[in-house]
Amino acid sequence: MKEVPNTIALGDFDAAAQLLGGLPVMPTEPVERRRYLLEGLARIVGADCWVWVVQHLTTTKPAYYALIEGGWQNDQQKLGCLLSALSPEGEFLFHPITSRSADHLTYTRRDLIGDSDWYRSDFYRKHREPLGLDDILLSVYPLSRRVQSVIRLHRTAGRAAFGEAERRLAH
Repeated sequence: MKEVPNTIALGDFDAAAQLLGGLPVMPTEPVERRRYLLEGLARIVGADCWVWVVQHLTTTKPAYYALIEGGWQNDQQKLGCLLSALSPEGEFLFHPITSRSADHLTYTRRDLIGDSDWYRSDFYRKHREPLGLDDILLSVYPLSRRVQSVIRLHRTAGRAAFGEAERRLAH
């Protein structure tokens, strides 16, 4: 099926509708509902691993209150990725998200940094490449002035970057 730019492919739309249609039969436990949604979203957009957090924006770094994650190749990859969100080298990725806390925003990595700068960045070389991770898709939903719900979808090295269709689906 040929995809028209800036639209969602019919198959992806159907998959998203099926995912949401499954919610009424899910347990009422919020953590399990979020896990169901994130696993389904990761499958639809082709993410290899993912993280959902609620973060409180402090004056220095975000403080995380809740965490649901999945899809990691191993614990080292998971821990390394989670810690990299707090590294100063990743400021260019996470500052636009934390600085606009009143808006629901969804970014592809390419919205924030081009390919050549990405692959030369200290963040990629220190925190992504050694873990076998490459592209990232970020979606931020404000819960209050200083608290956000954040989804981070990751692709492993060697895979294509997330595109506009995946960004729209995640949003």
